Amino acid sequence: MALVVNLCENLCEALPDFKSFFINVVFRNQNVVTLKELEQNPSICKKVVGLYMHSSLNRNQEFLELFEKLVNLKIICFLGIGFETIDTEWAKSRGIRIGHSIQDGVTAANFGMALLLAMSRKIVQCAEYFPKTLKKKLYPPELMAHDVTGNSIGIIGMGTIGYKLAIRAHAFEMKVLYHQRRQRSKEEEAKVDAQFYSSLMDMLPLCDYVVITCALTPQTYHLIGHKELVVMKKTATLINIARGDIIDQGALVEALESGRIAGAALDVTTPEPLPTNHKLYNFPNVIITPHCATNTAETMKEIRETAFKNMELGLRGEPMLSEVKLD
Repeated sequence: MALVVNLCENLCEALPDFKSFFINVVFRNQNVVTLKELEQNPSICKKVVGLYMHSSLNRNQEFLELFEKLVNLKIICFLGIGFETIDTEWAKSRGIRIGHSIQDGVTAANFGMALLLAMSRKIVQCAEYFPKTLKKKLYPPELMAHDVTGNSIGIIGMGTIGYKLAIRAHAFEMKVLYHQRRQRSKEEEAKVDAQFYSSLMDMLPLCDYVVITCALTPQTYHLIGHKELVVMKKTATLINIARGDIIDQGALVEALESGRIAGAALDVTTPEPLPTNHKLYNFPNVIITPHCATNTAETMKEIRETAFKNMELGLRGEPMLSEVKLD
């Protein structure tokens, strides 16, 4: 009997809707076991063909040892778009297929635009002004902000999310610049009046806002570090709705301390959550949110349903709804 392992128990405990979905849908349709059951009965490891995972799972020694025991593993389905927890070269060598929950990008793009607007108009500081200062003065000069219209946005990673963000920025009459490995079609660029830059270092000095939407890969690890922050405008804002490790946080702290850039909005950090005494919490020009870019009821429903359908299709040897290309 083929088994599927649920490694998303923490996620299910944190999100009642996920727990309910696993109990009422996944458990009823698939032979699911827990990590604890594997530990108590190691002999069933050979029967495991599928895994449900989340990208936040800690890739430690215990994690790696578990994978070595799952000798017949064929399918890994992520609850979410991220799959960086898995070494894709290793998966390819083992013939393991990987499914993830690609969304249409709307939810994350909306959140990215919300962070951009919050930074430009100092929304958080405005909301906190009266209770924090106890002042009664209107139009406080220290909360003088900037319009985004006419400003430039540099999008790192013009994939599904990045392109939806470009559509929104274009609607605010911003200048859209972008960097990624492959250039978009002329028709797609024309729709948002976007300018492609093959060199990140050429694009960064031109941006008023830099928004990271690319995937975390060995090539994008610490993509934004000291030398990238140095070439950015002193008035520029850095926004990250992708993965924390794409930014060298030590370099970011130094840039903020020296006034090298104007501020940052981070929906993702390393680690998550940041320790409460982390320096990034000390800057009034930094917004840190708890990985909320896709945290809507609609998107979470899509994520769990897609993961389940990917597993069902994978177990039958059919194409998944959204499968990671390993070639």
